Amino acid sequence: ARYEKVRANERVSSQGVLNIIGFSTKTGQREILGVYVANTETETSWSEVFRDLIQRGLHGVRIVVSDDHKGLRAALARYFQGVLWQRCQKHFMNNALDMVNRKERKALTIDLHSIFDAPSLRHAKERIREVIEKWRVGHEELANWLEENIEETLTYFHFPPSYRQRIRTTNMLERFNQELKRRSEVIRVFPNAESCLRLMTALAMEQTAEWACQRPYLDIKELEEWDQKVGIVNTEKSAIGE
Repeated sequence: ARYEKVRANERVSSQGVLNIIGFSTKTGQREILGVYVANTETETSWSEVFRDLIQRGLHGVRIVVSDDHKGLRAALARYFQGVLWQRCQKHFMNNALDMVNRKERKALTIDLHSIFDAPSLRHAKERIREVIEKWRVGHEELANWLEENIEETLTYFHFPPSYRQRIRTTNMLERFNQELKRRSEVIRVFPNAESCLRLMTALAMEQTAEWACQRPYLDIKELEEWDQKVGIVNTEKSAIGE
């Protein structure tokens, strides 16, 4: 979510703008599935979002990519039980870097990238053990945190190689949020939540139309071949949600 200033009841408050981007396994195209305005980014607000998407026909979700927001994850567990979850590597790395001093951040960044850029899940797990062992000396808290959480960032290995760079972070959504910010800065304070939603929805429709004119974002044939290779049988075309 990103936040906008909205006037309500003669006072100005921050309202969260929640955006959902999906990748279609029918076309390989990406589109913005929904735009919502909520008071806060909680389990309740995300539950309302997911319930609305399901009622509108979202089905067959294969993977969800997000940061580690507790409310979001709780809602995902409720509405998309059993769906793979990819923890955003960018957010994860920022959390890890906060646990070391500034001089050590470059070395930690290199070590984490050596895991994320591994050619296979097996190689990534081998590198995890090496990195944890290295940082356990003098950084016990960091090593324990990595040991407990880092495998949540490796879900993308369950998809074809060409997919991995595109589904391992929420960078695409962050870029779209930056564009929303650029377009809304001239307004500063929205007169009400409805006007905020109208503008954000119009911008989302504009972005989706632009994506529709571009070449497919994902190669669907490669996913189908990958599924056959690893023994996944799909009975229906599905959506990969972010």
